[in-house]
Amino acid sequence: MDLHPGAFVHRMRSKFVMLTVALIIMMQGATLVTIFVTANHSVAEQARVHLDAAALRSMPAAPDGSDALPLHAVLPQPMAATMAPYQTQQRVTLVVGLLTLVIGLIGVTALSGTLTRSIEQFAAAARRIGAGDYTQRLAAGTSEELAALASAMNMMQTDIAEREAQVTYQAQFDRLTGLPNRFLAVQRLQESIDKLDGTGVPISIMLVDLNSFGEIVASFGHDIGDALLAQAAERLRATVDTRHTLARLESDEFLIVMEGIEPTVAWETAADILRLLGAGLSVRGINITMDASIGICGFPEDGREPDELLLHAAVAKNDAREMPENINRYQTGQEDRYVRQLAILGDLRRAVREDELKLYMQPKIRLSDGSVCGAEALARWDHPTLGFLPPQDFISIAERTGNIPLITRWALTTAVRECRRWIEEGLNLPVSVNLTGVDLLDPNLPCFILETLRDHDLDPSYLTLELTEQSLVYDMAHATIVLQCLRDLGTRIAIDDFGTGYSSLERIKNLPVDELKIDRSFVKELPDNRKDVAIVRATIDLAHNLGMEVIAEGVESRPAMQWLASQGCEKAQGFFISRPMPAETFSQWVNHFSGDVTAYVGVMDAIHS
Repeated sequence: MDLHPGAFVHRMRSKFVMLTVALIIMMQGATLVTIFVTANHSVAEQARVHLDAAALRSMPAAPDGSDALPLHAVLPQPMAATMAPYQTQQRVTLVVGLLTLVIGLIGVTALSGTLTRSIEQFAAAARRIGAGDYTQRLAAGTSEELAALASAMNMMQTDIAEREAQVTYQAQFDRLTGLPNRFLAVQRLQESIDKLDGTGVPISIMLVDLNSFGEIVASFGHDIGDALLAQAAERLRATVDTRHTLARLESDEFLIVMEGIEPTVAWETAADILRLLGAGLSVRGINITMDASIGICGFPEDGREPDELLLHAAVAKNDAREMPENINRYQTGQEDRYVRQLAILGDLRRAVREDELKLYMQPKIRLSDGSVCGAEALARWDHPTLGFLPPQDFISIAERTGNIPLITRWALTTAVRECRRWIEEGLNLPVSVNLTGVDLLDPNLPCFILETLRDHDLDPSYLTLELTEQSLVYDMAHATIVLQCLRDLGTRIAIDDFGTGYSSLERIKNLPVDELKIDRSFVKELPDNRKDVAIVRATIDLAHNLGMEVIAEGVESRPAMQWLASQGCEKAQGFFISRPMPAETFSQWVNHFSGDVTAYVGVMDAIHS
């Protein structure tokens, strides 16, 4: 018998474990797995045999060398028998999993189909929007996300449509007046031509230009100019039938296209337009009488293309200023004059800068004693290629293009200098200089005149400023203030071409005027034309009753001059006395003049011989 303490302990521990196993078996009869601890593998194997176990699984002792004993697990029956109760559950689980997978696949397929259709709808909508079709709306969809996306896309579509409509409107219509612009007007004119070509139905084209609009803007500002244009557009709308096209082409130019209207009938509409515009416009307390020039041409006789018709209407419009009614119908060949005017316009500033303009003087005589009483300064242009140009060839162009103040200041400076020279030569004669309505809108004009007089040490009484009735119609109240200011400086004021404008006697009597100049159209047939006799006699009486002197211009005969003297007309001017002459020869002419006009018919020839 081995009495070694270790062997004893070992035997006792093995028995203890076996006892423990037996206890486990007895207590857990249905135990599938028996777990025990023993260091003796043979003991463990005996336990497996004893338990009729199907398998023995052992875990080795702790790898760190500690005293922990190996763990043994004994399966009391074969694995297949052990797992048999769970196989049914496994099959159920597998079937349930497969069903779940199938249902999931079906759901995903259905969802993906819905998403695909929605995406296709969105893509189609994007293509429609890209092509400019904003009319179709997207359906809200079945999900909140798709509904939100569709709503956002519909809002984007609406915003784009509104912005595009705004851009289209701005590209075709004038912002200020709401009228079609040049682009749309030309398009509509082309449509009218295409529709009526070959039918025999006429088309009338009218261009309406607001005279001196640029100068009004320069004097009163763009806000006043914009308000003036808006009112003018409303006047035109009131005149032009809605079935016709009314458009604004440029800043102060309007186009009217009238289908089925002959140019002769369009003339009547043009006259109505001028009457409406001439009735006066009130802009922020400023009363402005706006006149206009209108050119008319017709399809097909004056052109068959929009550009050609617009050019011919523009040519007629430019000549309209020279017409009594400010209306002109295009005539073949007028383009040559238009091209000439463009050349003049391009050279005008250079002419002033390079001293191409020349000042001429036309003498005035006092009818009571036949003495020379002054001269009127007149501009002439010695153009390097076009030759000698009279004022009617470039003054009106200068007015239309805003260059007239440049010429006026040149004329004032040159005339004052010449007058100073006359005085130094012993000729105490005043000089007259013409102003335009545009000049009166220049707020710096009085200061410029005063400085010019001071620079040449000339008394203001030696300067007479002449204005036509027509030049006063832009703003009579403003003109009255400016004229009073100029008169307060000491200068004299004269109304030129009296009887040809639109001024009423009520307006004339309130103007600070010293002289009335009777227009040559009433003088040239005196004393033979009885109507002219009546008009001139009444004008002389009117002027005298208002405290004004009278000067008759355009005197071309001795009988006319004698009759004027008999009626109390103070002064005369005209070809019978003298044609305009270069300023440098005026003093020589005066020295030759003795008061007997008939003796001086050939004075100019003698001077130049």
